[in-house]
Amino acid sequence: MDTIWIVVIFISLYSSNSAHPSVPSIVVHEGQSAEISCLAKGNHDAYFWWKGEYLHNSTEIASFVRGTPSGPSGSYKATENGTLFIKKVSLNDEGKYICRVLSELSDCNGEILVYVKASIPDFALDIDLCDGDASCVIQITPSKSTMLTCQATDASPSMELKWFNGSSEITEGIESESPVMTGTSRVISATLNVAPECTGSLICQAVDTKTKDVSGKFAHVQLQLPGYFFLLKV
Repeated sequence: MDTIWIVVIFISLYSSNSAHPSVPSIVVHEGQSAEISCLAKGNHDAYFWWKGEYLHNSTEIASFVRGTPSGPSGSYKATENGTLFIKKVSLNDEGKYICRVLSELSDCNGEILVYVKASIPDFALDIDLCDGDASCVIQITPSKSTMLTCQATDASPSMELKWFNGSSEITEGIESESPVMTGTSRVISATLNVAPECTGSLICQAVDTKTKDVSGKFAHVQLQLPGYFFLLKV
């Protein structure tokens, strides 16, 4: 059974007629569940939650009025103490959330910005000439160039591939193919045209462009000229 992580967020309330300070923010991982709580003293008759930039043009997503919860969307739920529960946060849940608390004596509201960090699914990364291995040694022919294709299977929509020569990123001689769907799997690839004089270690790395995080997976190729032998430790 998958583990559901809960992120609990507390926001302060202000009078509807007062000026608000800067809006706080929080980052939630895609697939997590989130609880956003309004802090209010005393008893209150109604709690309302909206999603949008401003209260007058936002969309009501959940409420709890005189003991009765309601809401147009199944992913949002308001509890009796005014807490908004978001089940399995998606990228569409990113935005500003507004809470309003009403009673006979008060009318207060609070705001928070929720940013969603895209999750990176489990995927496979390999280089074609390595025959499925994460690293390999290949011989190159000095008289001609060598084509190396790095491929990621089950890649996320915001993933891209980069090539490095040691620690230096290679920006020329790379051809990135358009994503291909194989069943439900998204496949991306980047082909590097290796110059005849190039030797040393080449690395393919998967990077998530939305979060700027690296995937944690690499594919390595050690280039070797004919007649040259060395010991490679992995």
